Amino acid sequence: MFGRSLLFGASLVIFLLFDNKLIAQDKQKSIFFEGNWHELLKTAQESKKPILLDFQTNWCGPCKWMERNVFADAEVIDYLEKRFIVYKVDAEKGQGDDVD
Repeated sequence: MFGRSLLFGASLVIFLLFDNKLIAQDKQKSIFFEGNWHELLKTAQESKKPILLDFQTNWCGPCKWMERNVFADAEVIDYLEKRFIVYKVDAEKGQGDDVD
């Protein structure tokens, strides 16, 4: 009986930790500008901030690592939001061909 209670308690703790992590990820805002290239240029000009381009592909391991570990860090987000308009570009498709 004690074993079941302990197992249930441990399972509940793991679930709560996992669930809180998911909630934190849901609440995490994206620092990447949402819009097309022309809207980006207009916003950068109006805000007088330079554009930081993050070129990515869907197969790039280091790109995924950067998004998970660097672009998700609160200090990095704060620093970049104050100084740049950050824009993610897929280098192989979509607007990646339009960047000029």
